[in-house]
Amino acid sequence: MLNRPNTIVASLVLALTGLAAYAGEGTASHSSGKNPVATGCGHDPGPWDTKIYSGLALTQGTVDSLTLNAGILAKGTWTADELMLMADYLYGDTQGATTNNAFRAGAQYNHLLTDRFYLGLTSGFLYDEIADVDYRVNLYPTLGYYLIKSDTTKLAIEAGAGYTWQKQGGITDAYTGARFGERFEHTFASGAKVYQLLEYLPRIDDWNDYLLTAEIGLDVPVTSKLSWRTAVRDAYDSTPALGREANDLTLLTGLSYALGAAPAPNKCKVCRAIEASKPAPPPPQGTWLTTGSIGFALSSGNADNSLLQGGIDTVRYTDGDEARFGIGGGYGEINGKSNVQNFRAGAQYNMVLASPLYAGLRADYLHDHIALVDYRVTPAAVLGAYLVKTDATKLSIEAGPGGTFQKQGGVSDSFFSVIAQQRLEVAVNGRTKIWESVGGLLNTSDTGDYIITAEAGVDLKVSTALSFRVVAQNLYDAQPAAGADSNEFRLTSGLAITF
Repeated sequence: MLNRPNTIVASLVLALTGLAAYAGEGTASHSSGKNPVATGCGHDPGPWDTKIYSGLALTQGTVDSLTLNAGILAKGTWTADELMLMADYLYGDTQGATTNNAFRAGAQYNHLLTDRFYLGLTSGFLYDEIADVDYRVNLYPTLGYYLIKSDTTKLAIEAGAGYTWQKQGGITDAYTGARFGERFEHTFASGAKVYQLLEYLPRIDDWNDYLLTAEIGLDVPVTSKLSWRTAVRDAYDSTPALGREANDLTLLTGLSYALGAAPAPNKCKVCRAIEASKPAPPPPQGTWLTTGSIGFALSSGNADNSLLQGGIDTVRYTDGDEARFGIGGGYGEINGKSNVQNFRAGAQYNMVLASPLYAGLRADYLHDHIALVDYRVTPAAVLGAYLVKTDATKLSIEAGPGGTFQKQGGVSDSFFSVIAQQRLEVAVNGRTKIWESVGGLLNTSDTGDYIITAEAGVDLKVSTALSFRVVAQNLYDAQPAAGADSNEFRLTSGLAITF
């Protein structure tokens, strides 16, 4: 449990900043100063840039958890005025107990006195059940200055004094406070945007009583309207309600939809959409295509929830055969109790018989501490067929006999089995790839003993090698170990690197 501003924030800030820079370098390297597609585009974005966003993290099975966030951001810019509006909601539930339930809203109006100086008025509202804040309302006049102000980069500092009204821990209070703020945003030629906010609100009559809020985030465009949004938010209250933690750290990730957004500085939305629609070139025949992935979820403070999941998968295709290998696993905790702890590995080699048929050998391994599976090993021979096999789309089915050796719920067992698998991969365009698979394992001596696994995912490209990844996984065991659920579902998001 944390009682001071979390040092993890610094690491995540550096990671996101590095990611944004990497994304910008990966796309900007193809540009040579002036961008030919921007000339004569004729797209008028209008004064408003408005986005709605939402994110979801879900685990169901032996341990159930849900985290949901949703919000709206709007910014209006005119010749001498700007208006910023925001509202968001965060909810979390673990095993039926609420771990997050917070709503916040804010508004800021600025009037430019010169090209850089401005006068403003900012206000905010907060309700946080877990931090025991019934309401907190503040209103602060502001004097601000743009240290950097260009089409791609803005950095502003602000200061002012105002008033705060709140009911926290059952105690109603009102006081005069000071406000110091800083805002930064930068948009890359690719359309990816990184932003960072900092706000410090000390009480005038007691500077040891203060609120400190920091946020950094990254928006990566998927289409002209849709983006993938990742943000880290940290809120520190030096005098929290009795029995509550001072620090709350949250990692938010999900989709963002533009209701009316300005284009990137050098490319309008129409031009970016045309570029994104171009299919990605396939890897050369006989080369290994390797992808490393890592997914994460984090909430720390009054409620602790963490999940780390990752893996490495590699595949090689030739005209005569194909091979694939993969390892992966995950670990998660909720308030100190492990809710995810697994490891998987698999290998398969297929030889083309006569297109589209192939014969193959495969082996799979699973360890799942939460499902009480010490090990499950299944070697098998399969006969399969590609129903579709192009550079952009691959759809295959396969089945065959095997043997399963396992220790589940403390009981060792082995039996003859039949496995079946269906796989689909689609490169939608140069930015987006989706995949899906469904597999089954049947105990031939007991048809009521079977396992069904399913997975679906999408990769949203940031640069040539880097992508955001969202994956949904489900495992159904018809005869689970005593004390474990039959069904385990998990939704994660994170990064994927192809090399």
